[in-house]
Amino acid sequence: MKSIFPFSIKTWQWFFFAKPFTFKKTFFALIYGWHAIWFEINCWLSKQTHRKEFSNSISSSIFICGLWRTGSTEVHRLLAQLPGVDTPRTWQCMAASTFSLTGSPKDIVSLKRPMDSQLIDALSPQEDEFALLSFGVDSCYRGFFEPERLSELQYCLDPEFWLANNDWFETFEKFLFSVIRTKSTPLVKSPNHSFRLKSIFKNAPDSKVVWLVRDPVDTYYSNKKMWLKMMETYSFGKVDSNVLDDFLISSFNEIANVLYWATENIPKDKMMIVAFRDLCVSPNIVLKTICSQLNLLSDAQEISKIVDLIDFNPIVESRYVSSSRSSKLEAAISALAIAQERAVLYFG
Repeated sequence: MKSIFPFSIKTWQWFFFAKPFTFKKTFFALIYGWHAIWFEINCWLSKQTHRKEFSNSISSSIFICGLWRTGSTEVHRLLAQLPGVDTPRTWQCMAASTFSLTGSPKDIVSLKRPMDSQLIDALSPQEDEFALLSFGVDSCYRGFFEPERLSELQYCLDPEFWLANNDWFETFEKFLFSVIRTKSTPLVKSPNHSFRLKSIFKNAPDSKVVWLVRDPVDTYYSNKKMWLKMMETYSFGKVDSNVLDDFLISSFNEIANVLYWATENIPKDKMMIVAFRDLCVSPNIVLKTICSQLNLLSDAQEISKIVDLIDFNPIVESRYVSSSRSSKLEAAISALAIAQERAVLYFG
């Protein structure tokens, strides 16, 4: 039995109203349909019982971006330890319709992430993308469940789509308001927000961005491993490696375009670049640099204590055996490498 991830009726319709209808898909439709009904009921109950006034300003949020598998999780874990910063947690993102009803879990159990065996628990900093996915926002992560439809989700990589379909930000804003403590600086991390960067700065112009970069070849192989593992964990469809390759090629090209846009439109004081290798080798220096640029914690001793709290397992050198790659993939890798170099030179 696959892991069950609860989501809204809107998300359920996307998954199960598409042909072909198979016995396996019908079976999962019934199971997830039951969960979707309760998801909507719990959302309604949450709205009735958890009303509050919000004084936080989303416009001053910190966004951790960059492609998947570039070190954003480690930066998220570091920044989430800073005083005056608050971020969505696993128990909130993975149970978006019920967390305000149940409260924080009392029994904290650690589990291994499917893609890299990194330990997480209910209180770990988590991607808000999982909450957005469950609420019905268009998300690349739908591909975890239906890999054979991943090509249909390439529009989620298009920044212009997010500019034209601004409803996602309202859902994002409501969720963030519900989890961030009053007077705290909101901190969010999702590689998927990289493709929404234009929309983010349109809606929240005072936002600041920490963008992760990594050798594009390693990024490709790490992504291939991650996506296949997540599909294995959650999918109720067939996994096609060629479809995944096409999707990753598109994501590399779009991220390169976003970085070009950023160097031309985002002020230097609102975005900084962090290299994966630097993060692995010198997390103290990386955190100190981020804090300095974002006007956060300045105490060097406190920064060292925060780094010591995080269990780093740095692997600097490439772990991936390069196989033959298509000309399209090579071109996308080259385009991303050039865009990253330009961004590093511009933002420092």
